Amino acid sequence: MSFAAKTRLGILRGHCGAWTIGLFFGLIVLLLRFFGKLKIEGEKKLLITAKKGRVVIMSNHPSLVEAFLLPVILSPRHLFDLNFFFWSLPDGQLFSSKTNLVSRFRRSLFRLGRCIMISRSEGRNYLPIRQLYRILNSGENIVIHPEGGRTEKGSSFVQLKKRRLRKIESNATMLIARLGGVIIPVFVDKREELATVSSSVFGLFTGKQAPMVIHIGEPYRPDSKKNSTELNQELEQKILKAGLS
Repeated sequence: MSFAAKTRLGILRGHCGAWTIGLFFGLIVLLLRFFGKLKIEGEKKLLITAKKGRVVIMSNHPSLVEAFLLPVILSPRHLFDLNFFFWSLPDGQLFSSKTNLVSRFRRSLFRLGRCIMISRSEGRNYLPIRQLYRILNSGENIVIHPEGGRTEKGSSFVQLKKRRLRKIESNATMLIARLGGVIIPVFVDKREELATVSSSVFGLFTGKQAPMVIHIGEPYRPDSKKNSTELNQELEQKILKAGLS
């Protein structure tokens, strides 16, 4: 099967995922919002911009749970318009297992949920990046956590008031600039922890954790004339300042 055919098949599976995994996590978003455990500030900006397509949410990564909730943060709209169901780029190692069959099942399940598996090893993301290009060029939207992992695991940070962010060193911002995409900086206000997704969600519902607040910043189009370091520094500040003005 050619790369183009595989990509089309992947996108089709992603559409099916809107009614399976997307429905499940979308329901969690709705319930958290209904009980006041999840708050979204600036949702209208995200809604208006996402309608146009070619949008990338660039967010900090304080815990595990936001990686599952941000792609369907506009729930239930994603069930009627898949531009509101953002693709995501999880680390492929998260789905590995000692049993090859289990690993393949996990990967297949998350591909249904519009995930593009990436590797943290240099030179091993050629096909995922090509798929990323295709998705953005087709007018769909993506969620990326540019810190390269959870904030807590970082060693070098950028800070603003009480907010902190791992220093961004990836080339994702440069990639988006070359594609002419729009970035929506997002700051997730949640206690940094390394718990499982289920325990984190349960903690929100039971009140063991403070409500999670998602601050939507101002959309902007990165300048392709800037180098990667300049683009990353600009993004760091925009994420930290999201929702402060």
